[in-house]
Amino acid sequence: MWKRTKITLSDSIQYPNKLYGKIGVEPADSTDLIDHLELYVDDVAQKVNLSPKDVNFSAEGFAGGEQYEIHIVAYPKENILDAQPIPSNRRVKFYIRNHIENSSIK
Repeated sequence: MWKRTKITLSDSIQYPNKLYGKIGVEPADSTDLIDHLELYVDDVAQKVNLSPKDVNFSAEGFAGGEQYEIHIVAYPKENILDAQPIPSNRRVKFYIRNHIENSSIK
């Protein structure tokens, strides 16, 4: 069943330096096979282990004026033999603006 597991990453939103996303696991029964999910930013693991039951996540601390790419990797439980980590179906690219438009701060 592990080899049929698909990890999906939905479109995310950012404001102003915080990212929100949603993770899907298909088939739903595969959730029980996942030890943890890990967030990668620009191909670097963020040492943030998400539970397979946590479908919504957020991350913050992104620098303004920069472009980023994120994806999720699912890691199998230890008792699953010959199982490789499964990356999400897509990578999400986003850009953090240098400033907030229409700000009342002058």
